[in-house]
Amino acid sequence: MGTIEKRVSGIALSLIKAHREIESISTTESLTAAGLSSIDMVNFLLQIEEEFNVTIQSRAVNPTNFRSVESVAKLIEEIQDRAA
Repeated sequence: MGTIEKRVSGIALSLIKAHREIESISTTESLTAAGLSSIDMVNFLLQIEEEFNVTIQSRAVNPTNFRSVESVAKLIEEIQDRAA
């Protein structure tokens, strides 16, 4: 797991742990199936933006980009690459 994925996973786990006991999440596991509610997803988005100092455009906020830790990490990498 890459550094970005580890950081994304940590954010997701902290939100999921508010609802249930969980020790880890697979990078490909569905975030909603793992336990993130719709309200959690909003908080997740805000924490991701803060953690990585990025702005995620509204058109990028979709189920494809926020399906899993892996998909969120890929989105962050794309945003960072465009900004470089």
